[in-house]
Amino acid sequence: MQLTSEDREIIILLKYANLKTEQANVLAMALNAYFIQAFTLTEAAQQLSADLSLNETEAKKIILAGGVLYYSQLDPNMQDEIYVQLEQNNIDYIALKQSLFEIESKIIFDEEVEDVEEDDRSAILNIFQNNLITFLNSTLPDNRKLFNEGLIEYLLTEGVAFQADLEKAVKANQEKIGDGSITVNGQLVEPTIANWIMDFEANNLIIASNTARAQYFNNSKNYQQQQEQDKNLLIQLLDAYSKIKNFAQYFVKEDPENWHIIPPLANEDELRKKEKIDEVKNHYDEDIKWLKEKYHLEANLAKYQNLTVQELLATLDKEPRNPEVVLPVLQVLSEKDQTLQSLAASNLAARIKNNEFYPGLKGFKDRLLLRQILDICELSADESALFVMYLAAANKNLMGLSYADLKENAFKWR
Repeated sequence: MQLTSEDREIIILLKYANLKTEQANVLAMALNAYFIQAFTLTEAAQQLSADLSLNETEAKKIILAGGVLYYSQLDPNMQDEIYVQLEQNNIDYIALKQSLFEIESKIIFDEEVEDVEEDDRSAILNIFQNNLITFLNSTLPDNRKLFNEGLIEYLLTEGVAFQADLEKAVKANQEKIGDGSITVNGQLVEPTIANWIMDFEANNLIIASNTARAQYFNNSKNYQQQQEQDKNLLIQLLDAYSKIKNFAQYFVKEDPENWHIIPPLANEDELRKKEKIDEVKNHYDEDIKWLKEKYHLEANLAKYQNLTVQELLATLDKEPRNPEVVLPVLQVLSEKDQTLQSLAASNLAARIKNNEFYPGLKGFKDRLLLRQILDICELSADESALFVMYLAAANKNLMGLSYADLKENAFKWR
């Protein structure tokens, strides 16, 4: 098994151990080393202690909690090892499992956020009270969009009643942003979200101008002592809480298209574009596989690999309407004659020029020769554009003839 920082179990364990999101990789590596028996429990705990500034007893308990979470995925020998080590380290298995279960019940994971219905009031409040940091750290724009839509819907329909519940949830949130204590109203307190809200309110930042907020961020020792990632979280927290407190005025002033409670990501446009590119890449991979299977491309390629260019052209001329011939022949031909000048001078090209195929089809005569050939064997425009993109991976002369339309998630000719 190979653990990753995005495993559900790792996210639960971070909450259990009160660790930060950026420490997930270190935790996953220590657990993996122990589970595959590259390290003993003591060695894994010592490594974790050094990396995360924990004492060895704490580190052992965290690793064994990981063993409980991953228990069903471990081999029998390691399952036995987990039980033995829990007993030797005086850790109550039942109590530990119950504690982990309670933590898991409070977490809404990314895939669950995507499924949150707009009327799921309790899920929204749960995020604000128990899982706001994970949500603010999320790099999925669609999650924020969906969540904002739900927040705005409830604020518009329930008004101050929902506003009060949101405020109550935030002020009960004990998640920590930052390390060490902060000073609020002259007292040292833990850097929980609830206490940060108290600090914001004590400094009159909720309805303050941007200038006043900038002065706080420049001068506040509480803020200045934090790491950059935590500073970013605090800015997002203040922005979201201020909009909740002043939602009526905010909605009046802002264009509805720009409404949001959770701030948009700074690089949201870039992330959305990347998501779209990844989606199109997956679409391409799936469609190429489907196209190859539909026309038996891989099986038919072997028939033509050893033919000369002239023999390939003769084969095309003989069966121009058969895609199970045309596609593999064009693939081999584009590898042997990358300029495809031989195709332009072929008998098939002359027949096309003399209107032997589709003389009345609008626009046929104006298309590229390669597309005309693929039209004759009755590939759809999307299929033929996809096939040419596939050929372009090995023949750079064909690059740019077709493209992936990110907006429509389709393949088109230029």
